[in-house]
Amino acid sequence: MTKEDRENEINDYLIFLNNVFSQITSNLFVPKLKINVVGFSQGTGTASRWILNKKVIADNLILCGGFLPKDIDCKIASLLFKSTKLNYFIGTSDNIIEKNSLAIEKIFLQEHKIEANIFNYSGGHEVNQNLITNIKENIIG
Repeated sequence: MTKEDRENEINDYLIFLNNVFSQITSNLFVPKLKINVVGFSQGTGTASRWILNKKVIADNLILCGGFLPKDIDCKIASLLFKSTKLNYFIGTSDNIIEKNSLAIEKIFLQEHKIEANIFNYSGGHEVNQNLITNIKENIIG
């Protein structure tokens, strides 16, 4: 995504993700498909925008090593995250996330009445076994 054509590129990747999701799920015959959407690092913005686009109803949005984009529609987010659970997973030694970023995100969530769960895992800014285990134990069950 470039800043020159940002809005069109966001729209393009939302269409792409919707098409991929539709192709994958079109032949599934599952009475209640549990959908967990995971975004890592800069992918947290993409995952968030896709869920907030409301074409896919997810059970969980799992943001690892990143936060909600600040340009989202917070009224939609506040309503959506009452049914789709918003979950943050932050590494205890993540050197990419600044020390006060989580505190700022918590204030953002409170100001906009967005519900979220916050989990820590042992590790840095990486997808490691501790993160996967933590997601499995806290989200998937």
